[in-house]
Amino acid sequence: QNGRPPSIGAMTKPCKSCSSNNPSHAQFCGVCGQVFDAQARGYENYVPPTAKRAEIRAAKLGECPICYHALCLDKTGACALGSNRCCPHFFHLNCLSQAYSSGKRNCLISTCQADFDNVLPVPQASVDPDGWFSIVDINRDGLLSRDEVREVLRAQVDVDPVLIDEILPALFRQADSDQDGLITREELMRPESGLLAYVRDNMPRRPVAPPPPPDLSRDKAGWFRFFDADGTGTLSKDEVLRALTQTLGLCEEAGKVAELRSTLDNIWTVFDTDGSGAVDGAEFIARDGLADTLAATLGARR
Repeated sequence: QNGRPPSIGAMTKPCKSCSSNNPSHAQFCGVCGQVFDAQARGYENYVPPTAKRAEIRAAKLGECPICYHALCLDKTGACALGSNRCCPHFFHLNCLSQAYSSGKRNCLISTCQADFDNVLPVPQASVDPDGWFSIVDINRDGLLSRDEVREVLRAQVDVDPVLIDEILPALFRQADSDQDGLITREELMRPESGLLAYVRDNMPRRPVAPPPPPDLSRDKAGWFRFFDADGTGTLSKDEVLRALTQTLGLCEEAGKVAELRSTLDNIWTVFDTDGSGAVDGAEFIARDGLADTLAATLGARR
């Protein structure tokens, strides 16, 4: 009825400790904190292949999935039930807080949509190591998998997010003393020799100023190619939204991003004539096509 997967939010399971009902996908009780499955690793399938294209791209590049700007630029937030984190995704704290204030009560990742009733600030490990680890360790077993480490590094550490995928497997194996695929708080956070310290001190930083996109009004085809990052020859609606937020520089402006999303929703079917959910290059650059409409929208907003 509400467009959400029936297994998310619609089904509940009672907590054996306090009898509170919780979403069927929850790994711990949002009321008393009782862990349901200590073996569950909350970051597996962080953004699965079935997620929206822009969500997959944002996860790979360490971007906030609301405003599509680098997460490490500012404070990070997470969805929570009460004081307990309820899903593994990271957002800009300001973006998630704005979404919450506007009435949003389920995770904004399309394949998650976990219910939440609180926005939880994620501290920096260097400032509050205990608080940081307790939030990152979403299933509270005192251990982190490589997936868990990868996503928090992308979210909070100013390093090249693409290189993390290439370098982290070897670093993780070195830190994982018993080779069980999990590392302890000490192995991760040891001040001089832990994995976190090594990544922070030795890995290349993300580019200070990414190259700007071409001017949409002057180079429609170039703008299209710039944001067609996966080379499919098409842009989905969510990819166009990501492109617009980056072109306009709407970092941590969730309200304006929501307005753009609404505008796209209203005009999309005019240009996506086959209902595929994406437009190809020819449709995009055609006279009075989507590019011209977007260029006029951008001009009006600047």
